[in-house]
Amino acid sequence: MEKKFIESGGEYRKCLASSLFEVKGNPQLDKDSFTFSKDSKYPYFTRTVFNNGILCHVNYLDEEHLIKGNSLAVGMMGMRFFYMKNDFYAGQFTKTAFPIFDGFNESVALWFISWFNKSSAKYLGLLVRDFENAFNNTELIVPYKDGKVAVDYIESRIRELEESRIRELEESRIRELEAYLIAAGFEDCELSQSERDALKTFMNRTFGYVCIGDLYGKVKLKNKKFNKRIDAAKERSKIFSVPLVNAKHGDNGIMFYGRNEVFDTVSSSIAIIQNGAVATGDVYPQPEPTSVLWDAYLIKSLTDCDTDNSLFYITAAIEKTIKLKYNYDKKATWERVKTENIYLPITDQGEIDYSFIDNYINAIKKQCIAALKKEIDREHKAYEQAINTEETAAHTPLVKSYEEVEKESLIAAEPFECYKWNRFDQDIIDFFGGDKTVLVGCAKDKKQKNWILSHYIYNVRLGQTKGSMEKFKELFGRTSLLVLYEFGRPDKLSAYTITGHKEMGKEDLLAIDYPNKNPRKSYMTFSIEPLNIDLSFLVNHHLIEKLIEINPDNEKGTPIFIEP
Repeated sequence: MEKKFIESGGEYRKCLASSLFEVKGNPQLDKDSFTFSKDSKYPYFTRTVFNNGILCHVNYLDEEHLIKGNSLAVGMMGMRFFYMKNDFYAGQFTKTAFPIFDGFNESVALWFISWFNKSSAKYLGLLVRDFENAFNNTELIVPYKDGKVAVDYIESRIRELEESRIRELEESRIRELEAYLIAAGFEDCELSQSERDALKTFMNRTFGYVCIGDLYGKVKLKNKKFNKRIDAAKERSKIFSVPLVNAKHGDNGIMFYGRNEVFDTVSSSIAIIQNGAVATGDVYPQPEPTSVLWDAYLIKSLTDCDTDNSLFYITAAIEKTIKLKYNYDKKATWERVKTENIYLPITDQGEIDYSFIDNYINAIKKQCIAALKKEIDREHKAYEQAINTEETAAHTPLVKSYEEVEKESLIAAEPFECYKWNRFDQDIIDFFGGDKTVLVGCAKDKKQKNWILSHYIYNVRLGQTKGSMEKFKELFGRTSLLVLYEFGRPDKLSAYTITGHKEMGKEDLLAIDYPNKNPRKSYMTFSIEPLNIDLSFLVNHHLIEKLIEINPDNEKGTPIFIEP
């Protein structure tokens, strides 16, 4: 396509943004000035990086504050550019770039958005007052023909790239799934009779308590003296090939990879995290050769009878026993953990029923893989529909119309803020680890806090359209820790492990004495468990004050997510 474009007299020019767009500050209004409704027509653009920068939709206010569509809007906090097809209203610290060439539309906008968003990091390092000058001097590569921006070519090129990328992703996912099924020995997901029996009889099996120290011993690794900066790396490579367990919550406890000649390894082991504000008591199966950096240790079966499946099962049993018992102040050392008892299926002879465990875990794996195959098949059908080149006209856009998007829009009723860890001081990043998603919530009064602590539930509002949580589904699932503060009291902090999340309606909350007697229709609720850790570090480093400094609206108690 590019070759034909050049042969037909087209060319690529290096241009300044000022020759193509005029950037203006938006007439700014606080959201309290608007009336919100699910049937509202006008997008309300804010600094959020979710949902195309649109916080919600509002009713018509006036012409003075209405901003013309078919333009690019940008929030000064995230510095992410979004295409606004229709006229809209905007919140504080936002600007709009209006095209000064003909033919600008949704497809053409994608070309320019990609260029401007490449400069987001540069814009973030500037003061707001310096943004306009930096934008105007941003260099772009733009196709021209006959002295004008070649919008027809841009549209065709964007459509070609979209189709190619979707096809590439689809083929990649299919290859990865097929490779995994072959490697795992699950080309066929049909359950055997013994696996069906294991699922059917699980609740009626005979279980017994077994002392961990009677089954496992701590591995004595013969690591050489090492320098972490030289002998370990965060990315795995041929040189740094040994997985190293550390005080890491998630990713199987692996934070670094070490040199093979420096770190001793052991296979078919279980890793226990003994230290860490959040990770203490985490337990991970390690079927492959693994070593330890620090703050953790490996245990191995005294009879060397573990299989990969039994490692998974017994790992879960150990973590269920120790996770809530040990914490940052009471380390999960081996001297303590080895005296704990775990609940395992046993045979009539009183021995651990490894055969049942193997069949049970196999059945669970096959069920998960079958569900995954079903989901990929669903995605494949959607892909075929999107890329159906035989039935779809060549110039049919792959994006939906504004009206379709508006009907399906997933709108949050409360302003979600989400920041990256790199917005914070390194000391705060180190405290949390910087590799997990954390929710910072606010108890707005004593009645609300008492309700949270009596039910061990924290909730955030969802939108008014059915299924609106889908927009944030991945974010909610990754969130593992809640830091709660009292409204107006940034020094009153408490921490909780998030053990699950569930959407609840108005009636569900009222049934458990929700303090607001007129709640919204839908909420996302997080199940929480108290964490006994010292949070004075966060108080001294002014975590809550920093969040309010980033966005003054946070002073109202906005739920805030911080993610890697």
